Amino acid sequence: MYSCMRPFTLLFTPLLLLSHPWGAKAQPAPPQYPVSAIADSLLEDANSVVRLSSTELTVKDPQNATGHFHKVYTILNKKADRYLIFSSYNSSFRQLTDVNIRVYDKQGLQIQKYNKKDMMSTSFGEELVDDGSLTYFRVSPPSYPVTVEFDYFVKYKGILVYPGFEMQAASQALQKGAYQITLPADLGFRYKNINTPIQPRKNTAGLLTTYKWEAGNLPAISLESHSGPDYQYLPMILMAADKFSMDDYAGQMDSWSHFGDWVRLLNKKDAALKPEQIAFYQNLTASAASQQQKARVIYDYLQRNMRYVSIQLGIGGYKPLPAAFVSTKKYGDCKALSHFMQAALASVGIESFPALINADRPEIPVEPDFPNGYFDHEILCIPHLDGKSDTTWLECTSKLIDFGTLGYSTAGNYALLLTPDGGKLIQAPATTCQENILSIHDTILLHADGSATQKSRYAGQGAYKDMFLYGFYQHADRDKKDFITDYLGLKSTDSLQFGEQARTTGPYTFDMDLKYDNFPDFVSGTKVFVRSRPFSRFIYTPDEDSSRTADYYFDFPHTIVDTTVYQLDADMHPESIPEDRTISYDFGTYASQYHYDADNRKLSIINQLVINKDIVKADKFNDLIDFTGKVAGDVEEKIVFIKD
Repeated sequence: MYSCMRPFTLLFTPLLLLSHPWGAKAQPAPPQYPVSAIADSLLEDANSVVRLSSTELTVKDPQNATGHFHKVYTILNKKADRYLIFSSYNSSFRQLTDVNIRVYDKQGLQIQKYNKKDMMSTSFGEELVDDGSLTYFRVSPPSYPVTVEFDYFVKYKGILVYPGFEMQAASQALQKGAYQITLPADLGFRYKNINTPIQPRKNTAGLLTTYKWEAGNLPAISLESHSGPDYQYLPMILMAADKFSMDDYAGQMDSWSHFGDWVRLLNKKDAALKPEQIAFYQNLTASAASQQQKARVIYDYLQRNMRYVSIQLGIGGYKPLPAAFVSTKKYGDCKALSHFMQAALASVGIESFPALINADRPEIPVEPDFPNGYFDHEILCIPHLDGKSDTTWLECTSKLIDFGTLGYSTAGNYALLLTPDGGKLIQAPATTCQENILSIHDTILLHADGSATQKSRYAGQGAYKDMFLYGFYQHADRDKKDFITDYLGLKSTDSLQFGEQARTTGPYTFDMDLKYDNFPDFVSGTKVFVRSRPFSRFIYTPDEDSSRTADYYFDFPHTIVDTTVYQLDADMHPESIPEDRTISYDFGTYASQYHYDADNRKLSIINQLVINKDIVKADKFNDLIDFTGKVAGDVEEKIVFIKD
C-alpha cells in the first residue's frame, strides 16, 4: 500500500545506495567519540549506539521556526547501516540551511568530513508538478565500528507535525539525548509520553516558554519476532501545538474535530468539477440502477484511467490537487485521487468523506487523546450507500483492489474522517479470517519411474487476492516463477507453465502446470517418499521462547484450504494412510483428512487452517508453539508409496 502524505519522512529510493567517494584525509584532530568510551551495558544486544541526540527547536510564531539537530551514531555492524545515511526533505515550508557530517574511526579519530556542497539533491513528484527536493548523502565506512556525526539546521515556514523525541530504535542504545523546544505560550503546546516517565524542565521568559528533556544510558531493546509495532516498546515523546498556520491557513489541533476542519479547508476552493466534467460522470452512470452501481462505475473508471503518483504537493503534504485537474490530467497522489473520487461521486448525488489513515502499522502511534497529524495516506468513505447501515471504503490509489474493500495494510488502523461536522477519529474495519482465504487444489499424477505431472489451482480472496494481484497478475513468466517459488515454496520443477483468469470481483485465480523428471524426495528400494502437500508454506513456526513477554502478531487473520490429490500408477499404492488430525485453540484451528480410493488408486488429502485472531497474547505463546509445531509436523509428514 502507498504512503503518500508523510510530511517530513521519506522512504529512501535506491539512489540512496550511492556512496560518496573518499576525498583527501583530513588533518589530525583530537579523538571524539571513541568506541572504548561506550559502557559494556550499552553495547549488549546493540547494533548501534546513539552517542548524542540533540534537538533544539525554536518557534517564533505559527509561521516561523528553526531547528538545530545534532546526531552522533556509532554503527557497530552492517545491520545498522541505515544510520550512515543523511537525508532532509526540502519544500516551500521546510528548508535545510546548513549541514556538516564528520566520520570517526574506532579510536574516535576523524577520518573524513563533508558539508552541504558535497551532498546530492534530487527533486521528486515525477516531474509532473513542482514538489520539492531531497538532500541526501551516504557515508561509506572503511570498516565497522564507525561513528558518524550529523549536525544540521532547518528553517520552517510553519510546522504542522513537530519532530518528536525518539530516543532509540530497536537494537539501539542511547548514551546521551536531549530535546529542547521554545515557543510562544499561547500556541498551546502539548506532549505525550510513550514508554518513558521522564518529564521536562520548564522555564517561562516573557511570552516564550522553554521545555527541555534529557535522557541517557538507555540499554538496547531487543524486540521479539512478530511483536507488532515498534512504538509499543520504544521510548518516545510526542509533541504538538494546538495552534498552527501553514501558508496563511490558520488551524487548530486542540481536537480531532478542529484538525479535520482545517484539512477540509485546504480543499474547499478546489473540490468542484467543471460543468462538462459533471455531465460526463452523470452520463457515465446513466444506466446504473442504484447508487451503489453508480459508485462502482465511477470507481471502475478511476481504476482504469487514473494513475497514482507519489507526490508531497501542498501544505504539509495535505493539500490535494484540484479535482478538475485530476479529472483532466488523469493522475494524482492518494489525497488527490480520493478528493477527485469524492467530487465525481458528488456529481451523481453520492456523499462521501475522505479519511486520513496510515498504510501499514505506523512508526508513530495515533493516540486518540492526542490530536496530531501522524498520517501518511488517504482513502475514501461512503456512508450508508443505498440506505444501508454499513460503510463502503474505497482505496483510490490501487488499480487492483476491489470496490468496497480496504487493503490489509490499512484495515484496522485509526482513520480521521473529514466530515462537514469536523474530523472524527474512527477505526477502519479490521480484516477477518472469513475475508482472507487461500484455496489450493493440486492434482499430481505420479509414475513408478519417479516422474510426475502436477496441475495446481490457487484462488485468493482478501489479503491473498491483493498479494497475488501485486505479485502475479499480468507479470512476466519469470517474475511469476520467482514469486511462486519464494512465496509458495514449491519444489524445483523441470517445466512450469502458467494460466491466469481475468481479474473479477470474486477470488483471483491462477493455474499452473508442472512437470518433474524426479518428483520423490527420495527412494529406498520399492519405497517412494513424497511430500504430503506440495504447498509447504502452510504456517510459520516461531522459535520456542519460554520467557517471551510480547504478544505475537500474524500479518492478518486468514483461512487456508488445501486439497492435494495423488493419482498413482497402476503398480503403486500407499504403504499406510496417516490418521486424520484436529487441533484447536482459541486463536486458531487446524484439521486434516486423508482418504484413499483403492479402486481408482487416488489418495486425497484435505487440510484447513483457520487463524481467527491476528494477535496472540504473550501468555498464550506456548499454546501457539504447540499449535504451529503440530500443524507443521502434519504438513511436513512424508507419504510413502510402494512400487508393486
